[in-house]
Amino acid sequence: MAASICTKAGEGAVQALHHARAAFEARIWPDAVRHYHAYLQHEPGDLPATIMLGHALKEAGRIQDAILAYAAARALPDGMLQLGHIAKNNGKIMLGLQCFEALLRDPDWAEEAAAEYTALSLYHMRPKPDGERQAARTKAALESGAPIIPQGPEQPLMLDLPAVAHPLCITLEAAGGPPAVHLDQGRGWLPRDEWRPLRTQGPARLVVMDPLVTRRIRIAAAPGLRLHLAHATPQISILPARPGMAMPQESQEYRRVLEDARPGFSLRHQGRAPLAAIAIRRTGEALPPQGDWVVTLAEGHRLHPDAVALFSDAIAQAPDAEAFYTDEALHDDQGAETGLLCKPAINPVLLRELDYIGQAVLHRREVAALPLSALPPAGIYHIPFPAFSRHEADAPATLPAPAMPAVDPGLEVTVVIPSRDQSSMLERCLEGLLHGTAHRALRIMVVDNGTTEPAALRLLRRHAATGAISHIAAPGPFNFARLVNLGALGAKGPVLLLNNDIEVIEPGWLTEMLACLALPGTGVVGARLLYPDRSLQHAGVMIGLNGACRHWYAGASAEAGGIQGRLRHRQNLSAVTGACMLAAQPCWAALGGFDARHFAVAYNDVDFCLRAGAGGFATVWTPHATLIHHESASRSPDDAPGEWPRHRAELAAFQARWNSLSVEDPAFSPWFSRHEGEPVARRWPTGMQPRGGGAVTRQDTQSSAKE
Repeated sequence: MAASICTKAGEGAVQALHHARAAFEARIWPDAVRHYHAYLQHEPGDLPATIMLGHALKEAGRIQDAILAYAAARALPDGMLQLGHIAKNNGKIMLGLQCFEALLRDPDWAEEAAAEYTALSLYHMRPKPDGERQAARTKAALESGAPIIPQGPEQPLMLDLPAVAHPLCITLEAAGGPPAVHLDQGRGWLPRDEWRPLRTQGPARLVVMDPLVTRRIRIAAAPGLRLHLAHATPQISILPARPGMAMPQESQEYRRVLEDARPGFSLRHQGRAPLAAIAIRRTGEALPPQGDWVVTLAEGHRLHPDAVALFSDAIAQAPDAEAFYTDEALHDDQGAETGLLCKPAINPVLLRELDYIGQAVLHRREVAALPLSALPPAGIYHIPFPAFSRHEADAPATLPAPAMPAVDPGLEVTVVIPSRDQSSMLERCLEGLLHGTAHRALRIMVVDNGTTEPAALRLLRRHAATGAISHIAAPGPFNFARLVNLGALGAKGPVLLLNNDIEVIEPGWLTEMLACLALPGTGVVGARLLYPDRSLQHAGVMIGLNGACRHWYAGASAEAGGIQGRLRHRQNLSAVTGACMLAAQPCWAALGGFDARHFAVAYNDVDFCLRAGAGGFATVWTPHATLIHHESASRSPDDAPGEWPRHRAELAAFQARWNSLSVEDPAFSPWFSRHEGEPVARRWPTGMQPRGGGAVTRQDTQSSAKE
């Protein structure tokens, strides 16, 4: 009997490990956590599996639990390294230092541990109280030309810069090649600055564009380290950033120095495009006589030291651009950084209502006097980098409410409601349509997927007898996409998909959605959905989150405004839920409805929106059409027993078609974590390339014909 029990336990462990690995590979983190926990109950000494549990917990956002998992596996060097990394990234500095220090004794891990230990210890050094005296000594060295040498060969150099209003050129020499350098803008311009090596041979030159912003440079310890400071000669491509500064003259020498130094001073910038001629002016000043491009800085706005090089690369990568805008850092009255304002790519509908871009814009000279709203959206690019800093009190301006298109009250809307049983739920949905909706021209199609409940059958017969609805019998396995396609057959006007668990709570919701559908280029409209407890259930779908897609701000308060107040405004999104989705008839016909072959239950609505975007039909979400969604009350959730194989196949198809493991949603920010519903800046973007507001690109060539 004991042997039989042990055998069954062993089989359970193997099965749990198999499910854990499959869920991890599919990036379904809650399932991976659950199955790794189940496996480790059988095999608590499996430290590699414990590390994998830590990875899954971290990706699921359970940071404290992940720390405990890594700590349990710290007997392995990889466990100690992972513990150090997660400690470093979550502000547990001493724990991170202890982990990296412990690995210094392991020859296989010493090199990586030494780099992490050095960077972490140097990055968190606090400014010394005699910083002003150090800056005075630095200024004396600048004027005399004398070299600056660290006090000891093992000591890093903390260089406080003098407060001068022009660029400085710093030449670094070291016996083993240029050391790593960190530019410190007050308390940090970015959420998480990193050290960058100067990848040059021989002496390296570092140009600090704005010493008034970059007040300190930290230079890692290096044998034979010597520094020389000099004033950098201005050149034509960087025109005065402050009123009263002298107009610079052309200087090829400065251009050459800056080009040589860019791999060092550009912490995030890797391009080699020639510097563009960029004029900088303050708001209200006349257009400078020189410069192909113009930056207009409002009072209190500052430029990042890397801005000109970043703009030059963007101009080279997007030659058709008329304007660029960037993210912004926020600072307080003392100039200390307090946050990061991450923006979406160009969003024409949002820009009608909210000036989320602000004044931090680089214009082509010919259009410098025009507002962005006067430029074609295809010519406006977003650079996901905080090239500007402004005061935290300068909130995005809410614009006067734009006029919305008029709605023809006689426009017939085909309403498609897939349903089975659930009589009370279906009756509430139909009552809201028939008696609680202001737009009356409705053609209601209830697609019955095998109802057997007597009360539901009586309800269908009663409404069908009055002509209020049409009843379509569609027995067989549940396939949501097939059901909505059947219900939409014969539609002459817009098609409204509505779950039977939707509750109408205000009469103007459909009129608002129809008005949004009439905006130029719009093919799909989604609504604001609340849970029964009135918390937020749907404010749009972001692609790439959790390896596939996710509702952002799900579970937030219904009063939440979201980043830049976006939850209060109509906007373009990549996708919306099919629980309440309005599609224009030309869009529905062009796409052939939902893809019933690859996405029977999950992802069919998101796939439809993405195919619409690829076909030139925009998706709009509106907060002014609010309904209650009793989510999944009428069907089993995707993680229920028996549903997992189907869901896994649909997930794999979605990931393959839309590259959702790595795609960046234009409505989202590359800075935001891909594993949290509420936007949090927790990662570096994969690149600084300028991005337009185009659709997510499809990766496969599969047919998506409806079945």
